[in-house]
Amino acid sequence: MKINSLQDLYTSEVKDLRDCENRIAKTLPRIVEAGNAQEPRNAFARHLEQTMGEDAPAVVSDAGRIAWAQRVEHHGIAPYGMVRTFAIRLGFRDQARRLDQTIQEEGETDKRITNLAESHIIDEARTAR
Repeated sequence: MKINSLQDLYTSEVKDLRDCENRIAKTLPRIVEAGNAQEPRNAFARHLEQTMGEDAPAVVSDAGRIAWAQRVEHHGIAPYGMVRTFAIRLGFRDQARRLDQTIQEEGETDKRITNLAESHIIDEARTAR
């Protein structure tokens, strides 16, 4: 898509947001299942082992999952603010309100993940060997 105006940029960014949300929606079930279903948990554990080393304790893997979830959430939040600003400047008030609502919802999810990150898991991972 050739971008020649703010509206073109806005449209392009909204498409990117939708793509990002679709990717997250496809990925989140795998994250959730990682703690319960054996196969996804093993696959994710293998990936974490490759990243952190094979002997990483389970609590360190849990901390890695939390860090990954925060990274995904922040990646999802980041573009919404600018797209909301585009919508406001273009006079798309209803869309701007919906984007603002999404920013609030994403922020609440991020806070929950942050609380989890600040819980005992990170402290346990710090001292795990």
